[in-house]
Amino acid sequence: MVNDVINNKGLIKRVYLGIEIARVKVDSYYQNKYDSEGNEVTAPLPFISAVLPGGPSAAALSSYVGYTITAINNETVRNVEEALGALEKLKPNDAVSFLLTKNGQSAIVKVKSQTSNIATSTAIGKYAVGRWGGQSFAENNMLSLNFVDKATYAGFQKKATEYISIIGQKTQLSSDVLFSNEWLVVGTGLLSSNGNTVWKVRDDADLGSALRLSELSGVIDLVLFKKGRDVSDENNYIVKRFMLSGRDNTYKQTLWY
Repeated sequence: MVNDVINNKGLIKRVYLGIEIARVKVDSYYQNKYDSEGNEVTAPLPFISAVLPGGPSAAALSSYVGYTITAINNETVRNVEEALGALEKLKPNDAVSFLLTKNGQSAIVKVKSQTSNIATSTAIGKYAVGRWGGQSFAENNMLSLNFVDKATYAGFQKKATEYISIIGQKTQLSSDVLFSNEWLVVGTGLLSSNGNTVWKVRDDADLGSALRLSELSGVIDLVLFKKGRDVSDENNYIVKRFMLSGRDNTYKQTLWY
């Protein structure tokens, strides 16, 4: 890390693998770990939940989505935080070895890492928008977001409450408001009674970076503005919350790396 700072104008080079690692847990106040259909909703160990198209892991890991990660470079991992710790030790172009298990079957899969940069942050932002059933494009130093695919949106939303409201108001809106307007993404992060942590978004790379900073909470809040409306009118700003697990009271800690 010291050499990175010295040789890279004070910047630390981080790696990009193009994978989504997750761990699902139920809120401690919500004791029932099964949904109404009797399916267990917890996944206590980290697993590969997605592989981003075109990334360095696409060829090697796409067939291992759903597999539990038990070790990274021979380092045992028991949760997303330990997976992150193991990945943070990597340098660009390092080979990464994953020990994966599923249904009693084990596999060791190796991937060569790349350098994390604006393009890789953009890939994460674009990937997330696509999962939400949206399309995004940057213009005039702002990120436009249109929700266009209701089926994809519903597949991501699953059984979670919509959580759409005008900023400062408690009344919940339906998803129709998302699909009937064009939006500018003002910021992304987490709004809570304990304080707000929101990062300004100007393009898909900003969105991807903000998502990586918010990911371990299992919750993503988007602050959106109705495109073309009066910026001084608070009624033109809404907050859309995504529960990454697709269920209330269940948190899918997610690591995009």
